[in-house]
Amino acid sequence: MKITSITSLLTCCALLLGGVGRSHAQEDISPQVKEALEGSEKGVDPTAKTNNKEAAKKGDGNCDGVDPDDIAPQNVYAKFESLDLVLEKSKKIDWKAIYEKTVGDVDSSKFKDVKSDVPFLMGVRMADGLFSVKIRSKEELNKCADDIRDFARKLGVAEKDLSDAEEARQWAVKGQWMQVVANLGFIQMRVIQQMKSAKATADQRRLILLGGWIEGARIAANGVLTAKSSTNLDWDPSYSLRDPLLVCALIKMLDQLGPEAAKSAPVVLMKKHLPRVKQIVDISIDPKKGKIPAEQIEELVKMATEVLQSAVK
Repeated sequence: MKITSITSLLTCCALLLGGVGRSHAQEDISPQVKEALEGSEKGVDPTAKTNNKEAAKKGDGNCDGVDPDDIAPQNVYAKFESLDLVLEKSKKIDWKAIYEKTVGDVDSSKFKDVKSDVPFLMGVRMADGLFSVKIRSKEELNKCADDIRDFARKLGVAEKDLSDAEEARQWAVKGQWMQVVANLGFIQMRVIQQMKSAKATADQRRLILLGGWIEGARIAANGVLTAKSSTNLDWDPSYSLRDPLLVCALIKMLDQLGPEAAKSAPVVLMKKHLPRVKQIVDISIDPKKGKIPAEQIEELVKMATEVLQSAVK
């Protein structure tokens, strides 16, 4: 089963370079985002991670056939933009305030364990980097780029493959934020490709994906909590968090980790919390019926935050 949707970072560059939504008045909506939103209006789940239409119709988050090796990195930027699109006529989300509340500085120099801490936090900072693009912050982007380069070097990524980090800064100075997104995507793709080519680094690759996902989930959930205060929508914004099959795949991915990675604090906590996360996000496939109560979204944020805090101690 191939897991594909607008929430994969490998799709991120093509999706976003085609246009990032009505929240930027002079830019067009990309066809992929339009299709997702139109599908939502028709009762089709725009975030379903499966090509099995019959399984998707059930909406029961059945994990049979889910392959964790088909997971791509979490594209938190697409989540931000999809929320902004549907909230166009109602209350906007203050992503800058959420960034200040959610994202903290990471001292990349103090993390040395390349088999657990370094890859996990690299995934986290990649998600933060995309978030910094959303709020158009050159300062925060620079911090993320510095950490990404440092972590990538520790993982053995060649210096020539890190040139996109510097290019991302240059594009930010020029205000070309879609180019920044593209460069961040290129870095992540190259790192993941290098990890795939070496069997010994399979756990590192998985930890990058897991770190990016947990941070993306935490950020998106905070945005949804803000969006739920809007009263002008015919569907609940929490529907955008519906992703039971992806959580199934993440649970299976955790089970594939070797003993050294498996004993790291964030992995131990993810194993503890993900079954509950799956229960929370396994809602009706119908956008007008599927909703997650605010207290459960707060629970999701709390669990994700606990995982992140364990990684930076």
